[in-house]
Amino acid sequence: MMFIHKVYIEGKALFGFILSSSPVFRTTDPFYKTLDSNTGTGYAYGIQLGAGYDVSRRVTVKANIEYIIGNPKIHRQYGAQYYMNDSGTLIYSPPLNFDTKRTVSALLVKAGIVIKLSK
Repeated sequence: MMFIHKVYIEGKALFGFILSSSPVFRTTDPFYKTLDSNTGTGYAYGIQLGAGYDVSRRVTVKANIEYIIGNPKIHRQYGAQYYMNDSGTLIYSPPLNFDTKRTVSALLVKAGIVIKLSK
């Protein structure tokens, strides 16, 4: 954060963790034919730039712009299954792996008023 008289400028680099629950990450169990909800996880990054102006000793107006991006993914494995069909034949279903990766991002534009309670 840098002050120039009544104006300040700030910048932030952001790093974190993302949890994403979306229809994109749903899988169907191959044996039971049920729909399974999954949560994608991964790392997230971002950058934030902002500026503000001290209107008075206790009031500041500010605006920020922020861009965040994350890469959630899932790895879901269903084991091998054996079952008998209607005619009595033993059926083998091999293990199945589902790997899904998506990129999510957001551009946030924010504005606000800061009221300082003490100074």
